[in-house]
Amino acid sequence: MSKEYYLSQDQSSHWYVVPLEKQKEWNEWCELDEDDEKAWDAPEWATSVGGCTSLVKFKEFRIS
Repeated sequence: MSKEYYLSQDQSSHWYVVPLEKQKEWNEWCELDEDDEKAWDAPEWATSVGGCTSLVKFKEFRIS
């Protein structure tokens, strides 16, 4: 089975592609105070979109 991902925004409204299996960890990271040093760098498994979400390309999707 293929790995699933979703689009999400961080505390500063930057877009990331996040593995669905890391959703809990992502949400915990997003809840950190922006002044907390741990919040300054996104987790290594989250990929920054680097702009508009239309930069993300995919072959399949589902809305759940």
